[in-house]
Amino acid sequence: MPAIALGEQPQSNHQNSQAEEATVFPQVEQYKRQLARCTTDANAWMGLLQAAKQTGSDKLLYESYAAILKQYPSSGHLLSAFVELELSRGNKESAESVFNNNLFNVPSIELWQCYLNYVLKANVEPNVDEIQQENRATVMDCYKLVIENVGCDREAGRIWIDYISFIESAQAHAPYEEQQKTDLLRETYQAAVAIPMIRVEDIWKKYDAFENQIDRMSAKQLLSKSSPAYMTARTALREMNRFWDAIESTKPPYGLPQPPGWTPREVEHLDAWKKYLEWEVSNPLRLGDAATLQQRVIHAYDLACMDLRFYPEIWIEFAEYLASLVRHNEALAKLQTASSVLPTSLAVQFAYAEMAERMKQLDICKQTYEHVVRILRQGIESVTTKYSQKLEKLERKLEQPSNKKRAIDEAQGAAVSNTDAAEAETSSETKLRRSIEQRIARIKARKEAKLEERREAYTLGWIMYLRYTQRSEGIDAVRQLLRRPRSEPAGYLTYHLYVAAALMEYHVAKRPGVAAKLFEYYAKTFSDSSEYIMEYMNYLISSGDDTNVRALFERFHGTSIGKANDIWTMFADFEYNYGDMAAISKLDKRFIDKFEHESVLTRMANRYSYLNVDCVAVTEFGF
Repeated sequence: MPAIALGEQPQSNHQNSQAEEATVFPQVEQYKRQLARCTTDANAWMGLLQAAKQTGSDKLLYESYAAILKQYPSSGHLLSAFVELELSRGNKESAESVFNNNLFNVPSIELWQCYLNYVLKANVEPNVDEIQQENRATVMDCYKLVIENVGCDREAGRIWIDYISFIESAQAHAPYEEQQKTDLLRETYQAAVAIPMIRVEDIWKKYDAFENQIDRMSAKQLLSKSSPAYMTARTALREMNRFWDAIESTKPPYGLPQPPGWTPREVEHLDAWKKYLEWEVSNPLRLGDAATLQQRVIHAYDLACMDLRFYPEIWIEFAEYLASLVRHNEALAKLQTASSVLPTSLAVQFAYAEMAERMKQLDICKQTYEHVVRILRQGIESVTTKYSQKLEKLERKLEQPSNKKRAIDEAQGAAVSNTDAAEAETSSETKLRRSIEQRIARIKARKEAKLEERREAYTLGWIMYLRYTQRSEGIDAVRQLLRRPRSEPAGYLTYHLYVAAALMEYHVAKRPGVAAKLFEYYAKTFSDSSEYIMEYMNYLISSGDDTNVRALFERFHGTSIGKANDIWTMFADFEYNYGDMAAISKLDKRFIDKFEHESVLTRMANRYSYLNVDCVAVTEFGF
């Protein structure tokens, strides 16, 4: 495929060419604008391709194909269409390049059929009874290659029938050649009728006629041997059709894969694929040959990854299936592909690193975790920059009276009387200012929500990296690595990282003193986080440090954290389980004084319970 990117042009005439395209081909530019806003808009992509074809501009057409194939490189339909375009223009090298780069990566029956047609056209002359031996061998090799790769596909029936017809067309010049042809046809028929594919019944009828034409006496015996496999395949095809009907009915527009938005239709589509994959794994054909079963399941997963290209779980499940077959190199390669397709998917990146770790390929692990923390940090910076620019723009509006006045005049839309002008201007200016301030507040809220998502993901990335480092290099390497996130600006990471680091010191290094110091140090940073303080308290409880448990509660129960009853409830559970009666009575009184909804009965109900056993509260107090 030509290496042309959408909109790529020589620098010298870049602006002029863009202006010309906008003038002459406005529809193309309209679709480009849509795609600039949303790169996964399948309707816009196909609209762009159609509009480019209608312009008659080769440059635009090639640009459009290059762009859409970059977005959807696993679309067999688009690849086949591009090949047909190239062949129609005599660009055989380009077409062959597409085949070489994609045939074994894109298990599309349409693309393989396109390749087969190309080979047939190059080697079989029309209206010629006998094909040259060299050409026939080339076509035979091609058919075998296609059958080997997609012969088990549900839609491979046409290819099998054409293959059988091609074998039949061979002219035998000696009895042994005729026998070889018969044996090959029988072998091909018997393989084909055992596959659940469209037109399998037609192939069975042809096989029946073939055997009866040769010898009616032996036909009955040969057909009876193949009949069970055929009947199983035919039954399986009916079941398979139900799965594929569900898949086809919920496909995205033009069958182009879309990132999951988790709409009901998308969830239904994913569920249909999962049910089909489970069905294939269950061996509905009752195959005794493990290799044949594995080939079918792997082909099904390949099709799923092609259709659900942006769904991490499909890639991960596929890799785990390959690993279960002890095909670890293939599993790792599959996750490597997934990693390039979904570079921002944490699930895929972590699964890739873990698979590499199982295989002792630690360089891949380190590279992957470095990639993860790098892109997650970039995500925080991207959100900060994006929303800061919006806020700066709005804040400048508040500081520019001339802009405010112009906006007011435009909002009024008409002149006002001299008497009411000052009052109207003041009122409009106030409304405009309030409107801008409200927008600023909304943008700040969105910014904080987005940043919180990014912070949590960034923190998780570092925690996974620390875990891996502890497993592979030990606790000293963890301490060394921890210096990097600790040097990050405030607000880039959440408290979870420091809880994880402290607990590693406690559980792995067996150094409770170091763990306690880390918890205490970061209690200053996260003094307003009830979640962190509760994690700290939980650690002190689990390590048996009763004195510091009580000291921590006394330190924080009067702060903003103590306004909620979470820390109170945790401390109460501690005292009920391990404190004396005097301490319990004192705490209950403080509890009742602190919270209006608490009473002697609610405290008793909590005291007379354990874990999820609360029969006193339910049966005797009616809580």
